[in-house]
Amino acid sequence: MYYVTVEKWRFYTMSKKVAIILTQEHPKLGPKGQVLSVALGYARNFLIPQGLAVLATQENLKRVEHLKVQLEKERQIFLEKQKPLAEKLKKQTVKLVVKAQEEGSLFGSVGAAEIAEKINAEFKTQLEPKAILLDKPFKKTGKYEVEVTLAPEIKTTTKIEIAAEE
Repeated sequence: MYYVTVEKWRFYTMSKKVAIILTQEHPKLGPKGQVLSVALGYARNFLIPQGLAVLATQENLKRVEHLKVQLEKERQIFLEKQKPLAEKLKKQTVKLVVKAQEEGSLFGSVGAAEIAEKINAEFKTQLEPKAILLDKPFKKTGKYEVEVTLAPEIKTTTKIEIAAEE
């Protein structure tokens, strides 16, 4: 893990933005190894403590340059695996059966975690809940369309059907 000393933070606080290098792929920020400029507080309070990024120092930039070729090969393989999955998700409907009242209101709600779990079981993949974009959890039975981000370049919509348990 990379730790930043207080002296380094003083240097970075002179500006409102700081350069970071992503250490993991993030659906909204970009691929692993990408250099970004983000707000200092976002980097210091979220990205770096979560292990999603490191500061873009000269030492870290040199490390990333050596890994770029390997990362690009891994990325191409990953994208080739995700394209067929995107086509399957677009064509098929994912059905969730949950407890509900007679008028269609659910006991609880269906969120991104439940949808991701069902997609993972049905399509034998490892989709994270943050890859499913919902405005708010579903609280009624019915058919819905959900946007799924498999990679920053590969986004698809899938149909979700929520049915009541009998």
